Amino acid sequence: MTPEVHARLHQIPEWPGPDAKHSSNTLPDHVYNYKDSAFPATFMQDGSCCSAASGIGYTYTYECNILKGVSAKKAANLCAYGFLYDFLNDGAVDQGCWYYDAWDIAKKTGCLSKTDFGGEVEDKTTEMGESRWGNGYIAYHNAYSQCRDSSYYTISVKDSAGIWKLKQWMYDHGRGDAIGGTATFSWYSEHNFTTIPTGMPDEGKKSLLKSITKSNGSSQSEHAMTFAGYDDRIGASSSGELGAVLLQNSWGTSYGDSGRSWVPYRFLKSPASKNADSTIYENTVYVIEVRKHTVKLDYKVTISHSSRSKIQIKTGYANSATATSATTSSLVGTTTTGSAFNYSGGAYPMEGKGGDSTIEIGLDVTDFYTAMTGTQATFFLMITSKGGSGSVKSFSLMDYTGDTVTETACSKTNVTITSGATTTLSIVYTKPTTAVASSVARKITTENIKVNKDNSLFVPFSGKSSVAIANMQGRQFKSFETIGQGWHTMPVQITAGKYVVTIVNAGKSYSRKIDIVK
Repeated sequence: MTPEVHARLHQIPEWPGPDAKHSSNTLPDHVYNYKDSAFPATFMQDGSCCSAASGIGYTYTYECNILKGVSAKKAANLCAYGFLYDFLNDGAVDQGCWYYDAWDIAKKTGCLSKTDFGGEVEDKTTEMGESRWGNGYIAYHNAYSQCRDSSYYTISVKDSAGIWKLKQWMYDHGRGDAIGGTATFSWYSEHNFTTIPTGMPDEGKKSLLKSITKSNGSSQSEHAMTFAGYDDRIGASSSGELGAVLLQNSWGTSYGDSGRSWVPYRFLKSPASKNADSTIYENTVYVIEVRKHTVKLDYKVTISHSSRSKIQIKTGYANSATATSATTSSLVGTTTTGSAFNYSGGAYPMEGKGGDSTIEIGLDVTDFYTAMTGTQATFFLMITSKGGSGSVKSFSLMDYTGDTVTETACSKTNVTITSGATTTLSIVYTKPTTAVASSVARKITTENIKVNKDNSLFVPFSGKSSVAIANMQGRQFKSFETIGQGWHTMPVQITAGKYVVTIVNAGKSYSRKIDIVK
């Protein structure tokens, strides 16, 4: 571990604990969050992506699913941890990262679903694998338009008070939620199990941790995993010790019991040492909070380049319609080891190893919209190049503040990215006079229901919607559900023609005739 990483870990604030209303001296004797429908099934990671697998694949996915009220059984509700990991690994599967690296980027980008990402780190069906970058504006928009992580914290579990604090988080997030949270941590990876005694939950299963073995004899932790529940009734009968947390691993179902094990509380509290019976890294776990996010403005950018590690993409704005440069600019999520689109991803084409040199991306600039001091501003796209060749094929500002979605395209297209300099494109934006304040519900009209020729549907409603697509004779082709306002990829390809799209939301039905042009 580098001194920079060590210092960064120590900068993460401690979770303050439950609020006054929900602090309690009594908690249930067991909480099984891993059994909740929002929690992903056990999966097998590939290479050194364990921090992203735990921090995003399990923890972030679970928290987002709770927030949206959806099940992890659908691929559309599984966060593709490789989307964030692949910004940090130089395109190599054995390049590691830390949880906060992915979480910091997710504050800006959210996380593409497995459906929208089109692959995963362990996916060997294409050459891209661990080098893949997301391709498609709607995929990016979907990722940051529903939820983003807002903050993350540490919980010290070095004593019984810390264990109690972790249990409170797992029970109700310390704020009275119906469903509690999970936690990410780091630990040595060689685990030795014993059988859970008769009369205890999961009796007879050889999944109770007995000891660990350090594979290299070092004092550093090696593998990131997830705690997803606890049970005060499980322990070693020989010692009379009761109480364990549920460990969820990302090594497939061959680890422990279907990819899980029970870890006695003493492994969390015991002093760090070089003995085999040691503790998790610095007696500390890491937890995240996610929040709902409503996009006001974002960019749709089509960019081509021969070597993505040679370019840096930034967004910016100035509170003037005549500005020629940004007064405020931002990378796409900043972390200790880098950020998205920041000389990252390795010396590959934009999509990844063996992929296309051209990709379409979305960049959320809602924060700039919120910071506007007047009705007009200039929004900038800035690409700095250290070599290679490429161009910005198109750049648009997408406005979601009014009753309908408005796209303003930059007048310049196919702009060459100049090596050794910063290439800047801009769009002057004027707030619509019909824009609705964020505290007022947006007007819903059937004009808001629209279909793109790339087989995606824009749903203008928050919450859960039921969608039905029928031809003009009334024969229904497909029905499905969506969560949240935004673009949603339809689960079936629709041929060109005239159709009727019906959306039911909050007990009300909205229909619109739509021409689909391929």
